Amino acid sequence: MAYFHSKDPLIEIAHSLDLGKLCFVHKHKGEVVFLATDDPAMLDDEGLADLDWVEDNPNSFIRLERPNSKTAFRNMQKFIETFADESQKNELYEMLRGPRPFFNFNQAMKKAKKGAAWEAFRISAIREYVEQVLQEAEVILPLKPLDE
Repeated sequence: MAYFHSKDPLIEIAHSLDLGKLCFVHKHKGEVVFLATDDPAMLDDEGLADLDWVEDNPNSFIRLERPNSKTAFRNMQKFIETFADESQKNELYEMLRGPRPFFNFNQAMKKAKKGAAWEAFRISAIREYVEQVLQEAEVILPLKPLDE
């Protein structure tokens, strides 16, 4: 089970999904399980216990997925709209039309010293996505921090 370090569990879920972790939320208890993988050979005892819990109760959990690349692309477009400078906006939109848009966009954000702002925007967008998915699945929000 997860132990939240943040006051907002949805932010932690967003960070975990962004890092490629698997995330399961118990629909009725609001408890969250993070796993690095679903390969039992790669998990420690705690991870195995969590995986068993999820697998033994498949109808009780919702699996959260990282937003797809189309959603991530739209988030980049939304972030560009926060810029005041029209020429900078146009340059960034042109970059999105070219090859390797994700890599080039991230590099441009670092170069423009907007990396932290982009990271905060992106995680906030993933958080909103997670909240929407959980609401649609009728998971009672807010999620409760788990006891240690």
